[in-house]
Amino acid sequence: MTFWYTWLFDHTGGSVLLVIVAHAVEGAVQDDTLVYFAVWLALAVVLVVVDRRMWLGWWALLVAGLVLMFMVVNPLLFRPPRSTRNWASKAVLGERIGTETTTVPIPARFRTWVPTVATVWQLAGVALLAVGLVRLDLLLTLAGLLLTQCAKAWYLDRAVLLFEDMTTRDPHYASWDF
Repeated sequence: MTFWYTWLFDHTGGSVLLVIVAHAVEGAVQDDTLVYFAVWLALAVVLVVVDRRMWLGWWALLVAGLVLMFMVVNPLLFRPPRSTRNWASKAVLGERIGTETTTVPIPARFRTWVPTVATVWQLAGVALLAVGLVRLDLLLTLAGLLLTQCAKAWYLDRAVLLFEDMTTRDPHYASWDF
C-alpha cells in the first residue's frame, strides 16, 4: 500500500488531498457503500483537476467534465444494495423521506431549522472552496472543503435519524430497512 500512496502522491503533482481521501476509503468500502464513496472520490478528483489546471491546461475541463458525468451516472453503475443497514443507505433514504412530506407527516422533532442551517453552511463552504480554487489558495480550498463536508455530514446524520424514526412509524418505510 505504501507504493500505491507514493505513486498517487507523485502522479498528482504532490497533492496530499487525493492521498488522504484514498487512505480514508481504504478498507471502508463495501458493496453497499461503494456508490457513496465513489462520489467522495470523484469530488477529490475534481478538486485535484481544478487545482492542477495550469499543469493540465485545457485537458482539465475534459477531465472535470468526465468526472461530473460519472457522478451523474454513478448510481446506475452499481446493483441495488444487499442491505440498507449502513449509514450511507440510511442517509439517502432519509433524504428521500424528507422530500416526501406530503405522503406521511414528518415528526415535529425533525421539522427544525437544522436542514436550512446545514444547507447555508454548505453554500458558504462551496463559496470558500470556489474562491480558494480560483486563487489557488490551499488554505481557503481546504477550509471550504472541510466546511462543506462537515455541514453535509451533519445534514446526512439528521437524515439517518429521520429514516430510523420513520421505519418505526410507517410500514412502507419499514420495508426499506433490510
